[in-house]
Amino acid sequence: MMTTASVIVPTYNRVQSLKRTLCSLVQQDYPAESFEVIVVDDGSNEDTAEIARGTWPFDLQFVRQDHKGGTQAKNLGASIAKGEHLFFLDDDIEVSAHYLSSMIRRYQDAEKAIVMGRLVQVPLDPISVFGRIYSEQINAAEQSNLRDEYPFIECLGGFFSVKRDHFFELGQLRGIGGGWPNWEDLNFAYTAYQNGYVFLRCQAALGYHHDYSICDRKRYWRRWEVCSELAALLFRENPGLFSKTVTYYDKAPVSLSRDPLALIARKVFRAFTAWEPVLKGTEGAIELLERYHPSPALLRPLYRWMNSTYIFRGYRAGLRKYGVAVQP
Repeated sequence: MMTTASVIVPTYNRVQSLKRTLCSLVQQDYPAESFEVIVVDDGSNEDTAEIARGTWPFDLQFVRQDHKGGTQAKNLGASIAKGEHLFFLDDDIEVSAHYLSSMIRRYQDAEKAIVMGRLVQVPLDPISVFGRIYSEQINAAEQSNLRDEYPFIECLGGFFSVKRDHFFELGQLRGIGGGWPNWEDLNFAYTAYQNGYVFLRCQAALGYHHDYSICDRKRYWRRWEVCSELAALLFRENPGLFSKTVTYYDKAPVSLSRDPLALIARKVFRAFTAWEPVLKGTEGAIELLERYHPSPALLRPLYRWMNSTYIFRGYRAGLRKYGVAVQP
Protein backbone atom coordinates (compact mmCIF):
# COMPACT_ATOMS: atom_id res chain seq x y z
CA MET A 1 0.00 0.00 0.00
CA MET A 2 1.25 3.49 -0.84
CA THR A 3 2.58 5.71 1.96
CA THR A 4 0.19 8.64 2.19
CA ALA A 5 1.37 10.28 5.41
CA SER A 6 4.75 11.01 6.97
CA VAL A 7 4.97 11.88 10.66
CA ILE A 8 8.16 13.82 11.43
CA VAL A 9 9.27 13.79 15.06
CA PRO A 10 12.37 15.82 15.99
CA THR A 11 13.91 14.78 19.29
CA TYR A 12 16.72 15.70 21.63
CA ASN A 13 17.54 13.84 24.86
CA ARG A 14 13.95 12.72 25.50
CA VAL A 15 13.96 8.96 25.09
CA GLN A 16 11.06 8.25 27.44
CA SER A 17 8.96 11.09 26.11
CA LEU A 18 9.68 9.99 22.55
CA LYS A 19 8.53 6.46 23.36
CA ARG A 20 5.26 7.85 24.69
CA THR A 21 4.74 9.81 21.46
CA LEU A 22 5.48 6.78 19.28
CA CYS A 23 3.22 4.52 21.33
CA SER A 24 0.34 6.91 20.72
CA LEU A 25 0.99 6.57 16.97
CA VAL A 26 0.70 2.78 17.37
CA GLN A 27 -2.93 3.32 18.43
CA GLN A 28 -3.92 5.15 15.23
CA ASP A 29 -7.05 3.98 13.42
CA TYR A 30 -5.29 4.91 10.17
CA PRO A 31 -3.71 1.85 8.46
CA ALA A 32 -0.17 1.35 9.76
CA GLU A 33 1.05 0.38 6.30
CA SER A 34 -0.15 3.75 4.94
CA PHE A 35 2.04 5.99 7.06
CA GLU A 36 5.67 6.27 8.07
CA VAL A 37 7.31 7.86 11.10
CA ILE A 38 10.62 9.69 10.73
CA VAL A 39 12.48 10.36 13.97
CA VAL A 40 15.24 12.94 13.57
CA ASP A 41 17.67 12.92 16.48
CA ASP A 42 19.30 16.32 16.89
CA GLY A 43 22.56 14.97 18.33
CA SER A 44 21.24 13.51 21.60
CA ASN A 45 23.58 12.24 24.30
CA GLU A 46 21.05 9.51 25.10
CA ASP A 47 20.75 6.31 23.07
CA THR A 48 17.70 7.39 21.10
CA ALA A 49 18.60 4.94 18.33
CA GLU A 50 17.57 2.00 20.53
CA ILE A 51 13.97 2.97 19.88
CA ALA A 52 14.46 2.43 16.15
CA ARG A 53 15.78 -1.06 16.85
CA GLY A 54 12.42 -2.03 18.32
CA THR A 55 9.43 -3.46 16.48
CA TRP A 56 6.78 -1.01 15.30
CA PRO A 57 3.66 -1.63 13.16
CA PHE A 58 4.52 1.30 10.92
CA ASP A 59 7.67 2.01 8.95
CA LEU A 60 10.03 3.81 11.35
CA GLN A 61 13.06 5.64 10.02
CA PHE A 62 15.72 6.95 12.39
CA VAL A 63 17.98 9.78 11.23
CA ARG A 64 20.66 11.54 13.24
CA GLN A 65 22.10 14.99 12.65
CA ASP A 66 24.64 17.11 14.49
CA HIS A 67 23.11 19.48 17.01
CA LYS A 68 21.62 21.93 14.47
CA GLY A 69 18.26 22.56 16.11
CA GLY A 70 14.67 21.50 15.66
CA THR A 71 14.04 23.54 12.52
CA GLN A 72 16.80 21.78 10.61
CA ALA A 73 15.63 18.45 12.02
CA LYS A 74 12.11 18.99 10.68
CA ASN A 75 13.37 20.08 7.27
CA LEU A 76 15.64 17.03 7.12
CA GLY A 77 12.73 14.75 7.94
CA ALA A 78 10.61 16.40 5.26
CA SER A 79 13.36 15.96 2.67
CA ILE A 80 13.29 12.16 2.99
CA ALA A 81 9.54 11.80 3.57
CA LYS A 82 7.55 9.77 1.04
CA GLY A 83 4.02 10.70 2.13
CA GLU A 84 1.74 13.15 0.40
CA HIS A 85 0.93 14.74 3.77
CA LEU A 86 3.53 15.83 6.32
CA PHE A 87 2.70 15.81 10.02
CA PHE A 88 5.08 17.67 12.33
CA LEU A 89 4.84 16.34 15.86
CA ASP A 90 6.96 17.30 18.86
CA ASP A 91 8.34 14.52 21.03
CA ASP A 92 6.42 15.67 24.13
CA ILE A 93 2.97 15.26 22.54
CA GLU A 94 0.74 12.19 22.53
CA VAL A 95 -2.00 12.04 19.91
CA SER A 96 -5.51 10.61 19.88
CA ALA A 97 -6.40 7.53 17.82
CA HIS A 98 -8.16 9.67 15.19
CA TYR A 99 -5.24 12.05 14.74
CA LEU A 100 -4.05 10.98 11.28
CA SER A 101 -7.36 9.88 9.77
CA SER A 102 -9.30 12.98 10.80
CA MET A 103 -6.54 15.38 9.79
CA ILE A 104 -6.25 13.83 6.32
CA ARG A 105 -10.02 14.03 5.83
CA ARG A 106 -9.85 17.73 6.67
CA TYR A 107 -7.90 18.36 3.47
CA GLN A 108 -11.07 17.61 1.50
CA ASP A 109 -12.29 21.09 2.48
CA ALA A 110 -9.48 23.03 0.79
CA GLU A 111 -6.74 22.44 -1.73
CA LYS A 112 -4.22 24.79 -0.11
CA ALA A 113 -4.46 24.31 3.63
CA ILE A 114 -2.44 24.14 6.84
CA VAL A 115 -4.28 21.77 9.17
CA MET A 116 -3.92 21.70 12.95
CA GLY A 117 -5.66 19.74 15.69
CA ARG A 118 -6.50 20.73 19.25
CA LEU A 119 -3.75 20.71 21.85
CA VAL A 120 -4.54 19.85 25.47
CA GLN A 121 -2.16 20.61 28.32
CA VAL A 122 -1.50 17.57 30.51
CA PRO A 123 -1.15 18.26 34.27
CA LEU A 124 2.36 17.23 35.26
CA ASP A 125 3.46 15.55 38.46
CA PRO A 126 4.62 17.31 40.54
CA ILE A 127 2.76 20.33 39.26
CA SER A 128 3.43 23.90 40.34
CA VAL A 129 0.71 26.39 41.20
CA PHE A 130 1.58 28.21 37.99
CA GLY A 131 1.45 24.99 35.97
CA ARG A 132 -1.96 24.05 37.33
CA ILE A 133 -3.55 27.45 36.73
CA TYR A 134 -1.91 27.82 33.31
CA SER A 135 -3.09 24.36 32.19
CA GLU A 136 -6.64 25.02 33.34
CA GLN A 137 -6.72 28.34 31.52
CA ILE A 138 -5.33 26.95 28.25
CA ASN A 139 -7.61 23.91 28.29
CA ALA A 140 -10.70 25.99 29.02
CA ALA A 141 -9.90 28.25 26.07
CA GLU A 142 -9.24 25.24 23.82
CA GLN A 143 -12.51 23.53 24.75
CA SER A 144 -14.48 26.66 23.87
CA ASN A 145 -12.73 27.04 20.52
CA LEU A 146 -15.07 25.37 18.07
CA ARG A 147 -14.15 27.34 14.96
CA ASP A 148 -13.44 25.36 11.82
CA GLU A 149 -10.66 27.76 10.92
CA TYR A 150 -7.98 29.42 13.02
CA PRO A 151 -5.84 32.57 12.58
CA PHE A 152 -2.48 31.85 11.01
CA ILE A 153 -0.73 33.36 14.02
CA GLU A 154 -1.93 30.37 16.10
CA CYS A 155 -0.10 27.79 13.97
CA LEU A 156 2.07 25.56 16.18
CA GLY A 157 5.33 24.28 14.71
CA GLY A 158 5.15 21.04 16.67
CA PHE A 159 1.55 20.14 15.89
CA PHE A 160 0.54 20.95 12.32
CA SER A 161 0.20 19.30 8.93
CA VAL A 162 0.77 20.40 5.35
CA LYS A 163 0.99 18.67 1.99
CA ARG A 164 4.56 17.75 1.12
CA ASP A 165 4.59 19.62 -2.21
CA HIS A 166 3.20 22.73 -0.55
CA PHE A 167 5.79 22.57 2.21
CA PHE A 168 8.62 22.93 -0.27
CA GLU A 169 6.77 25.46 -2.43
CA LEU A 170 6.49 27.67 0.66
CA GLY A 171 10.24 27.42 1.29
CA GLN A 172 10.27 24.92 4.21
CA LEU A 173 10.63 26.05 7.81
CA ARG A 174 12.85 29.07 8.38
CA GLY A 175 13.87 30.09 11.86
CA ILE A 176 14.69 33.66 12.84
CA GLY A 177 18.10 34.01 14.46
CA GLY A 178 19.69 31.08 16.21
CA GLY A 179 18.60 28.66 18.89
CA TRP A 180 15.01 28.17 20.02
CA PRO A 181 12.32 29.44 20.12
CA ASN A 182 12.93 30.97 16.70
CA TRP A 183 9.48 31.74 15.19
CA GLU A 184 9.72 28.99 12.57
CA ASP A 185 5.99 28.32 12.78
CA LEU A 186 4.80 31.93 12.47
CA ASN A 187 7.32 32.64 9.72
CA PHE A 188 6.04 29.64 7.74
CA ALA A 189 2.38 30.37 8.46
CA TYR A 190 2.72 34.00 7.38
CA THR A 191 4.22 32.92 4.07
CA ALA A 192 1.32 30.50 3.60
CA TYR A 193 -1.16 33.25 4.52
CA GLN A 194 0.36 35.57 1.93
CA ASN A 195 0.00 32.84 -0.66
CA GLY A 196 -3.70 32.31 -0.06
CA TYR A 197 -3.65 29.21 2.16
CA VAL A 198 -6.47 28.56 4.62
CA PHE A 199 -5.85 27.39 8.17
CA LEU A 200 -8.18 24.58 9.19
CA ARG A 201 -8.70 23.16 12.65
CA CYS A 202 -9.55 19.50 13.09
CA GLN A 203 -11.57 19.09 16.28
CA ALA A 204 -11.17 15.28 16.39
CA ALA A 205 -7.36 15.39 16.23
CA LEU A 206 -6.32 15.80 19.85
CA GLY A 207 -2.78 16.22 21.09
CA TYR A 208 -1.85 15.84 24.76
CA HIS A 209 1.06 18.13 25.55
CA HIS A 210 3.48 17.20 28.35
CA ASP A 211 5.00 20.68 28.48
CA TYR A 212 7.63 20.74 31.21
CA SER A 213 8.34 24.43 30.69
CA ILE A 214 5.20 25.26 32.67
CA CYS A 215 6.62 23.60 35.80
CA ASP A 216 8.70 26.72 36.42
CA ARG A 217 7.03 30.06 35.75
CA LYS A 218 10.35 31.92 35.66
CA ARG A 219 11.66 29.57 32.99
CA TYR A 220 8.41 29.94 31.09
CA TRP A 221 8.58 33.74 31.20
CA ARG A 222 12.25 33.70 30.29
CA ARG A 223 11.44 31.66 27.18
CA TRP A 224 8.97 34.31 26.11
CA GLU A 225 11.55 37.01 26.78
CA VAL A 226 14.10 35.32 24.49
CA CYS A 227 11.42 34.67 21.87
CA SER A 228 10.30 38.31 21.95
CA GLU A 229 13.84 39.59 21.44
CA LEU A 230 13.86 37.70 18.15
CA ALA A 231 10.41 39.08 17.31
CA ALA A 232 12.08 42.38 16.44
CA LEU A 233 14.14 40.56 13.84
CA LEU A 234 11.05 38.69 12.63
CA PHE A 235 9.20 41.97 12.03
CA ARG A 236 12.19 43.46 10.26
CA GLU A 237 12.11 40.60 7.78
CA ASN A 238 8.29 40.63 7.56
CA PRO A 239 7.15 44.25 8.13
CA GLY A 240 3.51 43.46 7.34
CA LEU A 241 3.38 40.88 10.12
CA PHE A 242 3.57 43.37 12.98
CA SER A 243 0.00 44.59 12.58
CA LYS A 244 -1.23 40.97 12.59
CA THR A 245 0.31 40.09 15.98
CA VAL A 246 -1.58 42.00 18.64
CA THR A 247 0.80 40.72 21.34
CA TYR A 248 3.37 43.36 20.43
CA TYR A 249 1.04 46.22 19.60
CA ASP A 250 1.44 48.00 22.96
CA LYS A 251 5.11 47.04 23.39
CA ALA A 252 6.58 49.10 20.56
CA PRO A 253 8.06 52.52 21.37
CA VAL A 254 5.70 55.46 21.81
CA SER A 255 4.90 57.41 18.66
CA LEU A 256 3.53 60.80 19.64
CA SER A 257 2.47 61.53 16.06
CA ARG A 258 0.53 58.29 15.51
CA ASP A 259 -0.44 56.71 18.82
CA PRO A 260 -3.79 57.64 20.39
CA LEU A 261 -3.58 58.89 23.95
CA ALA A 262 -4.87 55.63 25.44
CA LEU A 263 -2.16 53.63 23.66
CA ILE A 264 0.55 56.07 24.78
CA ALA A 265 -0.60 55.67 28.39
CA ARG A 266 -0.60 51.89 28.04
CA LYS A 267 2.92 51.85 26.59
CA VAL A 268 4.22 54.11 29.36
CA PHE A 269 2.63 51.86 31.99
CA ARG A 270 4.20 48.82 30.30
CA ALA A 271 7.60 50.44 30.66
CA PHE A 272 6.91 51.23 34.32
CA THR A 273 5.93 47.64 35.20
CA ALA A 274 9.08 46.36 33.45
CA TRP A 275 11.23 48.60 35.65
CA GLU A 276 13.35 46.26 37.77
CA PRO A 277 12.11 47.33 41.25
CA VAL A 278 8.46 47.04 40.14
CA LEU A 279 9.15 43.72 38.46
CA LYS A 280 10.77 42.28 41.57
CA GLY A 281 7.94 43.56 43.73
CA THR A 282 5.31 41.91 41.54
CA GLU A 283 7.24 38.62 41.54
CA GLY A 284 7.44 38.82 45.33
CA ALA A 285 3.69 39.32 45.59
CA ILE A 286 3.13 36.29 43.35
CA GLU A 287 5.39 34.15 45.52
CA LEU A 288 3.46 35.14 48.65
CA LEU A 289 0.12 34.39 47.03
CA GLU A 290 1.32 31.02 45.75
CA ARG A 291 2.50 30.08 49.22
CA TYR A 292 -0.34 31.36 51.38
CA HIS A 293 -3.37 31.98 49.16
CA PRO A 294 -3.03 30.30 45.72
CA SER A 295 -6.29 31.67 44.35
CA PRO A 296 -6.64 31.37 40.55
CA ALA A 297 -8.80 34.50 40.55
CA LEU A 298 -5.90 36.51 41.99
CA LEU A 299 -2.97 34.77 40.36
CA ARG A 300 -4.30 34.37 36.83
CA PRO A 301 -4.25 38.12 35.98
CA LEU A 302 -0.87 38.53 37.70
CA TYR A 303 0.60 35.66 35.67
CA ARG A 304 -0.83 37.12 32.49
CA TRP A 305 0.58 40.54 33.27
CA MET A 306 4.01 39.22 34.21
CA ASN A 307 4.20 37.17 31.04
CA SER A 308 3.34 40.29 29.07
CA THR A 309 6.01 42.23 30.96
CA TYR A 310 8.71 39.72 30.02
CA ILE A 311 7.51 39.89 26.43
CA PHE A 312 7.89 43.67 26.64
CA ARG A 313 11.42 43.39 28.04
CA GLY A 314 12.48 40.95 25.36
CA TYR A 315 10.97 42.93 22.51
CA ARG A 316 12.54 46.21 23.62
CA ALA A 317 15.91 44.43 23.97
CA GLY A 318 15.45 43.15 20.42
CA LEU A 319 14.72 46.64 19.13
CA ARG A 320 17.95 47.90 20.70
CA LYS A 321 19.97 44.94 19.46
CA TYR A 322 18.74 44.87 15.88
CA GLY A 323 18.05 48.55 15.39
CA VAL A 324 14.46 47.99 14.34
CA ALA A 325 11.44 50.10 15.20
CA VAL A 326 8.30 48.70 13.62
CA GLN A 327 5.01 50.50 14.00
CA PRO A 328 1.53 49.56 12.77
